[in-house]
Amino acid sequence: MASSTARRRHRWLPPILAAVTLAHQPSATTTATTIDEALLTDLLTQYETHAPTECTVASSLDSNTTTTFTFIYPGLKSESEWNPDVEGFEENLFQAMMSHVDDTNGERSWEIRIGTGGNIYSATAHGMEIASPQKLGYAPWIDEVDQIVSVNKQLNGNPGADPNSNFGNACDAASDPYECNTPYYIHQAGAYTRESPYTDAEPFYSPSLARHCAHNYCMFASWGTQAHIPNPFKSSLMYITKFTNCGDGIIEHTQMIHNFADPLTSESLVVDQDYFNVGWSGVRSSNLPFALEPTNDVLTIGSAADVRDVDYLPLCRWNQDFRGGPAGRAEIKNLDTLGGYTTFVGEGLIVNREYQLTTACRKAGASCNLDVTGCMVESCTDADIADGYVRIPLGVRASSGPNCAFHNQANPHGGYVALKCDFRLTSGFGRTRPYTTGTDPCAPWKDARIGFYNTLTGAMLEVSFVRHWSFSASNFLVYFSTFIKDTGTTSQTEAIDMVNNMFAAGSSNFDIELRSVNMSPVKPWCRKPTGCLTGPSVSDPDCMVSSCTETMIENGYTRIALGVPPEGPDCQFYNTTDPYQGLVSLQCNLRTTTGFGFTDVNEDRPIRFYNTITGKMVEVAFVKHWSLYGDDRRVYFSVFRADDGVDGVNRNLAINEVNEIFANDFTSTIPIEIRSPSETGSDVSPSYDPAPLPAFTYVYGKGEEYDTSGGDVSGWSRRRIGSTVDTRDYTVFTINWLGTAKLRAGETYVNRGFKFSSDLGSVQATASNLNTKIYIDEIALEQWTPRKIDIYQDSSKVVAVAATSAGGDSTTCPALSSPVCSGKSTPQFGLDPFFHVECGSESYLGPNPYHFNPLDYCILVKTNSASASDGHVAVYVNANDGAGYIKVSQGQDDYYATNEVVVDQCYADLAGVKIQAVNSNAWVGTVKVSQDHKMTYSSLPCVDCGGENNAVGSIVVDNDFTDSSAAPTQCLQKTCTLPFRPFCVLVKTRGMAYSDGCMDVLIDSGNGYVPFSVPGAEHQKNDVVVDQCFSDLRSVQVFATTTNAWIGDIQVSTDGKLTYNALTCDNCSGTTSSASPIFVDGDGGSVSGVSTYCIDGKTCTLTYRHPPCLLVQTSNIRYSDGYVALYVDSGDGYVLASDPGRKYGRNEVVVDQCFADLRGVRVTNTNRDGWIGEIKGSIDGKATYSALACDDCGSPTSSASPIVVDGDNTAPSSVSTYCIDGTNGNACTLPFGPLCVLAQTSGMTHSDGYVGVYVDSGNGYVLVSDPSRKYAKNQVVVDRCYTNLLSVKVVNTNRNAWIGDIQVSKDYGATYSAMKCDNCSGTTASASPIFVDGDSGSMAGVSTYCIDGNSCILPLSMISPSYVRPYTCKDQGVSVRPSWKLMGFFDASDPGCAGLSTSTSAYDDSACGLFP
Repeated sequence: MASSTARRRHRWLPPILAAVTLAHQPSATTTATTIDEALLTDLLTQYETHAPTECTVASSLDSNTTTTFTFIYPGLKSESEWNPDVEGFEENLFQAMMSHVDDTNGERSWEIRIGTGGNIYSATAHGMEIASPQKLGYAPWIDEVDQIVSVNKQLNGNPGADPNSNFGNACDAASDPYECNTPYYIHQAGAYTRESPYTDAEPFYSPSLARHCAHNYCMFASWGTQAHIPNPFKSSLMYITKFTNCGDGIIEHTQMIHNFADPLTSESLVVDQDYFNVGWSGVRSSNLPFALEPTNDVLTIGSAADVRDVDYLPLCRWNQDFRGGPAGRAEIKNLDTLGGYTTFVGEGLIVNREYQLTTACRKAGASCNLDVTGCMVESCTDADIADGYVRIPLGVRASSGPNCAFHNQANPHGGYVALKCDFRLTSGFGRTRPYTTGTDPCAPWKDARIGFYNTLTGAMLEVSFVRHWSFSASNFLVYFSTFIKDTGTTSQTEAIDMVNNMFAAGSSNFDIELRSVNMSPVKPWCRKPTGCLTGPSVSDPDCMVSSCTETMIENGYTRIALGVPPEGPDCQFYNTTDPYQGLVSLQCNLRTTTGFGFTDVNEDRPIRFYNTITGKMVEVAFVKHWSLYGDDRRVYFSVFRADDGVDGVNRNLAINEVNEIFANDFTSTIPIEIRSPSETGSDVSPSYDPAPLPAFTYVYGKGEEYDTSGGDVSGWSRRRIGSTVDTRDYTVFTINWLGTAKLRAGETYVNRGFKFSSDLGSVQATASNLNTKIYIDEIALEQWTPRKIDIYQDSSKVVAVAATSAGGDSTTCPALSSPVCSGKSTPQFGLDPFFHVECGSESYLGPNPYHFNPLDYCILVKTNSASASDGHVAVYVNANDGAGYIKVSQGQDDYYATNEVVVDQCYADLAGVKIQAVNSNAWVGTVKVSQDHKMTYSSLPCVDCGGENNAVGSIVVDNDFTDSSAAPTQCLQKTCTLPFRPFCVLVKTRGMAYSDGCMDVLIDSGNGYVPFSVPGAEHQKNDVVVDQCFSDLRSVQVFATTTNAWIGDIQVSTDGKLTYNALTCDNCSGTTSSASPIFVDGDGGSVSGVSTYCIDGKTCTLTYRHPPCLLVQTSNIRYSDGYVALYVDSGDGYVLASDPGRKYGRNEVVVDQCFADLRGVRVTNTNRDGWIGEIKGSIDGKATYSALACDDCGSPTSSASPIVVDGDNTAPSSVSTYCIDGTNGNACTLPFGPLCVLAQTSGMTHSDGYVGVYVDSGNGYVLVSDPSRKYAKNQVVVDRCYTNLLSVKVVNTNRNAWIGDIQVSKDYGATYSAMKCDNCSGTTASASPIFVDGDSGSMAGVSTYCIDGNSCILPLSMISPSYVRPYTCKDQGVSVRPSWKLMGFFDASDPGCAGLSTSTSAYDDSACGLFP
């Protein structure tokens, strides 16, 4: 366990640009250590609070010499029986196999297969596969595996998140559809195959970074992957795992999570993780159907004397484990309330679980005639009934009978005939949807069926599915499915007649009882596809297998079917030399067909052979053979009668009873079902002993290491478990780290637990011992003790070399002279992990694992194929990198032949393209852009060309006018601009009635308003009024010139007319502001279907909102020139944007750039020569600028216009905002903003009321409203702006509710969007509107509630959607996948290390000559 004395929790504030000097010293050591071994060993052991492994081994023979491992894929394993649709992916998933063979006890042997993510995806023990068969087609070995999962709760926008799971913010698709489709789960395994074409060929499994196996252990490191793709969120998580063979079937499993984000430059909102699965796991339900946990540290497994005394867990459907729900002992529980382990047990365990299926109930006093859906509940208790609830009574009325009819459904359950029958004794019940297939939803190990029992005749109807106990208050119908396959009219008639006859009306009403029909897990053996040898007394043992799955049956296996042939059972005594427990042994014709081989079953679980025609059963104590000879139909078994000899009464009674029960008076075979006994003590064999049953156990401890239990690790931990019923053959099992759990940039979490394979009887002793060896800890950056890592390089290869011993400080590389970059083997202050990334023939070495992420913008300029298209042209591209337009065409003399590619290049950003005629030899071609990795292209529009002004088809470029007709778009005698994201305005009349009318349009593209429509003209239906592109766009104005109203759409496109968005009106009337559609009229008219009005001849303004721009410029005052390190966060964390080693002169521009997203700026100065300047932002296309405000400068003012940034603690008196003391690590943050909060009372009825609004702008919550004031309708409660905004909190302790809108602006109040509530009730989270009340009121039209005086939190999210795709390589097509290798931890600012990123050297482990 973690040491409470050594454990230290740090919140580190690092120095800025800390100097790290790593000198190379030659080593005299001759024994080399591989880089993977060094990195993994140190990451797993070399930290201050490390607790050595307590994996004790009885002898070296028990684990070391019996541990085998390989990195070579061994092929599919037959026991695994994977879903055949996905089994072809396993080879690419496979990284290593590790196994242990226990010669003394086969139950303790195991084999695990580890994927590229370093996680177990397959585990075999007891001769069977533990892992799921992978029935989820979109998640092959992505979800149903053993893995770590990390979540950022603030960014996780999954709308289906379970409210009981303590993670997942609700989202509002209406206000933010992108967030609603962006879950945040970083998987150790990989990404779901949900982005075509990137994952069509194969899934993206989390990449391996390092691996090493030796002695009795294997270690792995991987890069965690965002599971839901496409996704805008990056991953800064490294997962490290170690599997150690401890002998006795035990695997020590160490899990480590390292957040490698830089604490200096990363934004905590983006990189912090605060909810974890450590790990997410589970078992194959069909092989390990039961789960047990100890009670008071004692695991009770039952016995022949008492099968009721078993510590089993009900396995309800996943997400039904909420506290107080149906899961009982299996509900969500904190580890400090459990016994520290969960064991899964194979077939054969007897669990006497009592469950009573009931019908639905009508609420007390409710009338279903008035409310058919709201009057019912799916179940009710006896106490509810005493309070007036009424349970639906099933039965058949004497006056009518069942009157069954076919129920036509689009998707009938299981393909069975669906019926609707008068099976209720009374009407007056509403609609119910039990949708149930079995009698016990929390016991999936039972093959149970619903039985409708006729209390008059004793007949039992087995039902496959109940759809509705009732549907309408006016009838008596129950809707259900039979077990007869629906093949058309004949089968439907057969089912109707069967049920009508079984429940024919009597002279009086009779009840129908619901009963449980338990099928046995025991199944007959199966014949292989090759078939069996047949003939008189021929017994073929090689053609049979003891079990077969549905997949095997689909592939040609045949399971023995039990049934009584028309000639009857012909039971006879079976004279065996070893009769089971002295009971009568029989041989009877109870198989439907011949052709099966020898089966040596020896099945001693009590079962029942059930006659499906008569309902009679034979109690069977023992099955010796399901088949013996190929030419007969006999089954060999024992019944519960003591054998008393040839003429004995018991022997003859046994023979006669079975012959009578299975007498066949029909001409066809009678099917026989195998059913379970009722599992009372009298039904259990006296020899029943569960101790030898196969078990697989997870040991996770009692949570003593967490601070909620007095430990040192933040947060707390819990266990969750649940079934997937029959859909996926998987029982989900997970351990969560949550609560105040937080893994910040630079921090590491470690968790050491155990798994083991054994018999059930050994579980308690083994698990109790392992519980004392659990180790959980958090590791801060300063706690590591690394060794030195050096990178050596020549022109063709690069290699990382580690010091031989832990803590060592020298390396050697005989084949290469000296290292080019030095670093460490573990995380350290100021160091980043370096990755060697290969994409096809390209390589990269540096701190950015996303280096080969596809560039978003690819330009294709190509000459047309028509004759006379060839000519001269020059092409310039502005990559929005501050360099302006750069010539990128490279043709000789700028000449390009027909069909020749002029430019084919991708860029990280793109401002636009310019084309220029070189001479009078005209060039004709196309200029296109791709934003999806060259999958599709669209033409760039030209803003100053002639002709169509849009290069949708072709464009001609010429220095004269002789070839102007060669293309519809002309660039003649000029340089023409084709901007990316140009501003294309489309104004179009609608086609609806009365939409034609008069309206004028003016557009301001940077030079004031200019008319773009014919003044006073009448525009007909569907007329295009304006279709024009601009290099800049400020706003659009419209006004009516007559009382003949115009109705239409005013939209803007920024993607080359691919898509359009409505402009919003600043000063229109109506209930909305969207100009799609908009009603423009000279008087006060209106029309149905339009809610935005520009009327009474008013001039209405529609302002376009520009992306944010940053201007940083040195001042012109005395002593303003100096040094400054400036970092910009444009969505990917803080990135250096200035040259810290450069002295910026007076008036010199440091940064002048626009961004798709701008979060903030950080500044520092490690030089004592201070810099004075202005840091300003613009959101109107650089028309105006506003000073940014400093959040943490500690100076009298916060405005950064001007601001002093200095390395010491001096600042001129003329400047009152200063960021000083940079040499001691001080840095200052200037968030881009301000961020504005608007809270306003609604205008609806009863909206006026009381509300307390608190704002957290970085210093905790501050009250900004008056909770004692009653706010009137439409009254503004809060209208404030902040330089930083974390969240808003609302509360009302008064019973006079307040209803209103709480919105946030991220663009100085130009536009607002609804905030979202983290912990409100209701069906949505949008705070526009929100109902805030001191009690539990409600209001029609409001679906977000903050009631009962609760404090409700509305956090701010500032993440912009731009997808990252690490699973493909830029410029190399979607089929090329990158590979990654961890090199160590290095200073990215060191010149030698920084220079590596431009290298194209391939990684070569043998470069030094140290390894073969």
